[in-house]
Amino acid sequence: MIEIGSKNEIQFNIKENQTAKEMKTGGIEVFSSACMFAAMEEACFELCKKYLEPENTTVGIHMDCTHEKASLVGETVVISCEVIEVNDRKIKFSISGSTQKGIIGKGTHLRCIVNTEKFMSKLTK
Repeated sequence: MIEIGSKNEIQFNIKENQTAKEMKTGGIEVFSSACMFAAMEEACFELCKKYLEPENTTVGIHMDCTHEKASLVGETVVISCEVIEVNDRKIKFSISGSTQKGIIGKGTHLRCIVNTEKFMSKLTK
């Protein structure tokens, strides 16, 4: 089982298709909030995968995050997450994103462990 204090980090360079203008969530060519939030969720998901039984996965159920600073195409983003609470099947993370200019976003994210087959069967009935 995943423990409080478990951490993960992912790193990437911002691509042109990750801008607010390209994502249609804004009119300028800066890193979109949607892409930053997705990367934060990815970091948490990847951390959880290391601890799960093969028949299980996690689904994101809540995110409370700010996007504090704009970033340009080509800048390197580091997304970090840390487990801060485990309550039965729910895992809460502290999340942050940064570039060489400092913190660009931060907050919390909540994921729930589910059995993949059971979860999917409920959607197809």
